[in-house]
Amino acid sequence: MKQVVGKLKLELEAFAQFTSDLDKATQNQLARGQRLHELLKQSQATPFMVAEQIMTIYTGTNGYLDSLEIRQVRNFLLSYVPT
Repeated sequence: MKQVVGKLKLELEAFAQFTSDLDKATQNQLARGQRLHELLKQSQATPFMVAEQIMTIYTGTNGYLDSLEIRQVRNFLLSYVPT
């Protein structure tokens, strides 16, 4: 999984370098992907329960966090998911 994610992250970063050439919809999709990446980060010592993972993925994929800046996603997650 880490190998796949690492490769995708590098591809995303390379693709994102050309954001000035991308249309608004593509820029929004890339930003949503960055938010999802933040949502999926977990501590090895205290991973999220399956229900919490489902809730966070649903929230991110359905655009409920689109109004947040990427740096705000982690704080949002920690305030709503008990640790």
